[in-house]
Amino acid sequence: MSESWIKRELVLIRHGQTAYNLERRMQGQLDIPLNETGRKQAAACGKLLQTLEWFAKPEMLISSDLCRASETAEHVARALGLPITPDNRLREWMLGDWQGLTIEEAAALSGEGIDPTIDAPIGRPNNAESMEHMAERVAALLQEVMNSSQSVVLVSHGGTLQIVMCLLLGVDITHRRQFSFGSASVTRLAFGDDNVPVLLKFGLSAE
Repeated sequence: MSESWIKRELVLIRHGQTAYNLERRMQGQLDIPLNETGRKQAAACGKLLQTLEWFAKPEMLISSDLCRASETAEHVARALGLPITPDNRLREWMLGDWQGLTIEEAAALSGEGIDPTIDAPIGRPNNAESMEHMAERVAALLQEVMNSSQSVVLVSHGGTLQIVMCLLLGVDITHRRQFSFGSASVTRLAFGDDNVPVLLKFGLSAE
């Protein structure tokens, strides 16, 4: 099938692994760097991007300003020859009292246990950003991206990219966990003249 209908792409990249990921700690907006594995994943992601056939080559790179995303974005920037535009609207969900806790510790704090279907504490943390506010900040950035007519790469966090997918595909944000992004994975969506998103590839990994 001809891909001539594709006018631009939106590329979603999750940051590489951190020590908190390995320890099952909830990062939220804590500024946790990549670990050695994460740095290798980010480098591999950059090499993967150089091998892809682009239907509409990326023209802009926007990254969360948290260092695990910005470190990953450095490899993406070198691969694509693009400058990085940091944007704090791409930060992860601010998890309040759960930030820095393991999943088990957060579940004990909530007193409601762990939901085994999503391996996450049940309930909402105190002093956290509301999911609605998170969706609003992500939607504002996404609207700017959609209005730009450019092919754009977003380097961000698992929870944030889940919200991006929900907003693009019209899925209620309460069902966001159906989109699971691996470390340093690449997801590609295409848009034609009608601006309707078409998923080309979800969760592509160099590993």
